[in-house]
Amino acid sequence: MIINWIYNIWRFFWIGVFSILMLLTFLMGLVLLLLQFDPVQERIADYAERSFNEQFHGELRIGSVSGTIPASLRLEDITLEYTIRDEQGESVRTDTVVAASSVDLSLDLYESLFGRFTVTSLQIDSPNFLLQKDERDGKLTFQKAFSRQVPREQAENGTIRDERTLPSIDLRTLAISNGSVRTVGLEELTELGDHITLPSDFYAEDITLRMGIEFSEQQQFFNIREFSGRSDDFEFNSFTFRGQLYADDQFLELNRITLQTPASMIRFNLAFEGVNIKEPDISGQMKKASVQL
Repeated sequence: MIINWIYNIWRFFWIGVFSILMLLTFLMGLVLLLLQFDPVQERIADYAERSFNEQFHGELRIGSVSGTIPASLRLEDITLEYTIRDEQGESVRTDTVVAASSVDLSLDLYESLFGRFTVTSLQIDSPNFLLQKDERDGKLTFQKAFSRQVPREQAENGTIRDERTLPSIDLRTLAISNGSVRTVGLEELTELGDHITLPSDFYAEDITLRMGIEFSEQQQFFNIREFSGRSDDFEFNSFTFRGQLYADDQFLELNRITLQTPASMIRFNLAFEGVNIKEPDISGQMKKASVQL
């Protein structure tokens, strides 16, 4: 009698476990199926835009979203703008700091199952970057577009916190193809010597980039497998750059650097002591730093 009772309890227990697992599997499959429909993906794009625009000073626009969510995601017709306003809040100038034809993200499926949005690779097609200063404070509008907005309650109470903690990034592959960069009025920011500076209006195109990034508050590592481009503003028409950059609170190291042009190629290692890339005025820090070649 007791044996039959234990057997029935054990049997119903496993029936319940398998039923719950089947229900969870069905619900997960249903959610994955719903994520592939256009209306749901449009809601995802709207949510991404609204979430970014509420937290940062830039204004993000996404044309459309597609892909096999949550394994991969494709964003198309992306623009990021920053508007300079006067003291009355009127628009003075609007810079389109980034515009891209498409962005493809590969996601860590295992992490996604636990609600963590982890990007393993990022591919950007035909991006156009604009680096131009806001004349009022000398900061780049590109940088200000990614600066966080002050929460309303902090602004009203006057208790604004300096939240400078940086996110941790472990990106195996960042790829850019057919990109372009325009800089305006950055002569002082890029001046490292009498002959090392950019012209007042600089333009580079056909930019290709392949690199990996490990970025944290304590240290930053950039493995640049290929960075190439073309510009008529240089004496040499095209360039290719490879190397590794390591940085922490005290050091900036450039290791295994290779810079190649149609006429020449140089290789070197370079270390700066007293440079913190998280602080402003990097060129000024580099001028004052101790250098080891």
